[in-house]
Amino acid sequence: DHAIATFKGKQLMHFVLGCEGVRSKCAISIGGNIHSGNRFIKKVAGPDTQRVLWKKAMFKIAKAIVVDDEPAGVDLSSKLEGRQLLDGFLPVITSTWNAPRGITIQQEAFATLLRGTVVEQRPIGDDDIVVMERLILKNGSASDHALSISVMFGECDTIADGILPEPLFDRITMEPASHVAGHFVILGTPQGKEYRCMVVAGDDGFIISGEHDRLPALELRVTLPAGSLKRVCFKFPMLAIDAAATANHLASLDHDGEKLKVASYWRNRISSAASIEVPSPDFTAFYKSHLYHVLASNDRQIDSDLVFGRVGSLVYGTFANEVCMVTMDLDRRGMHDEARNILDIFIKYQGTKGLLGDYDGDDGVFFGANGYENGDGYNQNQGFVLWAIAEHARMSGDVEWFRRNTAAVVKACDWITRERRLFVETLDARKKKSFKAINEMYRGLLPPGGVEDVQDFWFWLSTNAYNSFGMAQAASMLEAIAHPDAARIVVDATDYVTAVQNAFESGMHASPVVRLRDGTYVPHYPCRLPRRGRGYGWIQETLEGAVHLIRAWIVSPFSSEAASIMADYEDNLFLSAQYGYPITGDQFDEKWFSTGGFSQQPFLLCNPWPYGMRGSTKHYLRAVLNAFSVNYRADTRTFCEHPLPGLLDVRGDFFKTSDEANFCGSLRDMIVQETVACIDQLLAGWEGNLELHPKRAELDTMLPMGGWDRMDALRVLYHVPRDWLSSGKEIHARGLATYFGKVDIDAVSTAGDGRVDITMGIERGTGKADVSRLKAVFLKARHPDPASSITHVVIELLETSNPGAAYNQIQPSFVKGQTIGIGLGPLVSMSWTRARITARIFFREPRPEELKPSMFVS
Repeated sequence: DHAIATFKGKQLMHFVLGCEGVRSKCAISIGGNIHSGNRFIKKVAGPDTQRVLWKKAMFKIAKAIVVDDEPAGVDLSSKLEGRQLLDGFLPVITSTWNAPRGITIQQEAFATLLRGTVVEQRPIGDDDIVVMERLILKNGSASDHALSISVMFGECDTIADGILPEPLFDRITMEPASHVAGHFVILGTPQGKEYRCMVVAGDDGFIISGEHDRLPALELRVTLPAGSLKRVCFKFPMLAIDAAATANHLASLDHDGEKLKVASYWRNRISSAASIEVPSPDFTAFYKSHLYHVLASNDRQIDSDLVFGRVGSLVYGTFANEVCMVTMDLDRRGMHDEARNILDIFIKYQGTKGLLGDYDGDDGVFFGANGYENGDGYNQNQGFVLWAIAEHARMSGDVEWFRRNTAAVVKACDWITRERRLFVETLDARKKKSFKAINEMYRGLLPPGGVEDVQDFWFWLSTNAYNSFGMAQAASMLEAIAHPDAARIVVDATDYVTAVQNAFESGMHASPVVRLRDGTYVPHYPCRLPRRGRGYGWIQETLEGAVHLIRAWIVSPFSSEAASIMADYEDNLFLSAQYGYPITGDQFDEKWFSTGGFSQQPFLLCNPWPYGMRGSTKHYLRAVLNAFSVNYRADTRTFCEHPLPGLLDVRGDFFKTSDEANFCGSLRDMIVQETVACIDQLLAGWEGNLELHPKRAELDTMLPMGGWDRMDALRVLYHVPRDWLSSGKEIHARGLATYFGKVDIDAVSTAGDGRVDITMGIERGTGKADVSRLKAVFLKARHPDPASSITHVVIELLETSNPGAAYNQIQPSFVKGQTIGIGLGPLVSMSWTRARITARIFFREPRPEELKPSMFVS
């Protein structure tokens, strides 16, 4: 609540209407105007391409309102009273504006299929969508008023309420519908093509006509008696449809009937995935809404079940690295089919499109997406796709899918190895020893290329970090299934990880130290080689900076080097005139806590993860809550991409599904997170400065290399805010996928009586035994009082396996402060299929009856 209040007054955003997987979709603006963006329908030809009539980026339907003789204008955004989604998360948006003389205008809009929505049936990629819109005009005054509405049709390049659409049509005609209420509206282009829609005014006294001035327009006029209201409905296809489709399908769509079906469709889709319900209504609703954003933004391939992942609904296509952020979130939600259908695109089109870099070839490259690919200079793509493929196998347990695609995985790994080797051979072939000496630190890295939106060819830190990390992930999975090439790939991956570590450590030694605000100095890892010192601008130094060495386990998250990297980000980058938001000087200390902890693309950067893995819960929560609050728009449950140029402003494409997915991953990690048992056994719930940890020396021995394949334990409720466990509050999660199976979690707090109850159920899917074995669970009950410590705990384990069921009341491996460690190695059989752990956690002396076995023993 504090974080959201800090960013009060943020610029509002449009909302995207669409149907799952359908290429056609639109934005409904703050002023209620419709902008249909169909970039990839034009770029990647299909049966729907010929139904796009406009040349510019968007088809626009705008409305101008006049009350009596007083114009309300074509831009109602400044008169917005409020917007909300159906039930707080479903894609039926209601907006209300205040017009002159006591008139209010309420718009309800949603997208359905021309054929009508069928709850259990997935749309196809080239389906036609229709925006169903109902206006309710209310006269709250004591006088009668005349109202006129001009609906104008045209084209445009940007979403801007205050700009009229540019001419597209040169004529408009109207015909009464023969078998249903309403009128057909037909607009013609100079080339003889036609666009059709419908208006349904019922018997509310509207005068409807077609007018032609600069823009052909649908004109509606009505008198609103004092205290009355009138309704009018529109059906706007987002592509041109013919007369038969208009008569047979469009005419039969009923606003209220389709609204019920659309709501049921999305309620069904959302309920089929994992759920998280926490004491924050915004978090709970956003987690639900995000799934609609993903499924409506993606485009289903025509005549196929495969799906082109998109990270922006109207403009952005398949930026491979960011699409992988989305697939990993789908996998965490248990939506493995949806994640696989996206990943299969990369496999199908492997090698069809290359990356911008000094590379020798494209064979094995994961980037091509049949024309949907964006970001050919995003050289992290290869590693991200390898990581996402391995993550899908782990999360889904679908080892057979991974086996079927090992040829593509091996080819992708070999592309990395081949490009690295060819670069080394080129280096060795040079005759001048001085040249060789200067370039020796780059030995073993990928050849130079660009990074994200910066297309200067260098040896970028983040490019090499994620390519080595993704290759290591793939090597680990190949080893897990005993693939014949596994040993070779493991050697190559280890060599690459070592090369990245050595290169950027050398760069760090050559780079000047940087000053922190307490007057101390820490090492600095340059964002690229060669470079001594800072990179240029926020993308190079902040977005693509040294934090990625931690996320990729090149630098151990538990090391003093990791602490130095994060301190530099907090003191010098997030709030900075050159590398972040220009909150400096005297303002820094005043605003550091509330406006820091995130970059200018808050949830594309992975900076919460190191805090979480290190156990620094306060830092983790500040980073997540601040970034969420600056991005989030509560009225539409959406994120912006960039809060720029200022913290309250908006820039970029929406829905920005990759950034949203990363937040959802952070929320999931608050509830359940994979970890390394031996490390968490040492940390024992420590939330303070790791440099002061009593077992600091042992933590320093934890090798960073290999961390990616040693996840063998789960954290439960490790990073939830203390307020969420205040007395009377509850946390519930269902179906969260992990490396070890799907997890359900329930936490009920009676902290006022000194007790918190936590139940965790794990359903292990088929194939999990081949990938991951669960050794331990670490529970944390973050009591509202940080000084309260656990005095007693009753832990019960019920295991179901092939032989039957077994019950144990077990002792924890440790209880320290508010954290409990539970070692499972000897307690669960190799063949377990389900396990349920309950923990009755006391912050006082338990009463005798509270120590008895629970009811589930029977």
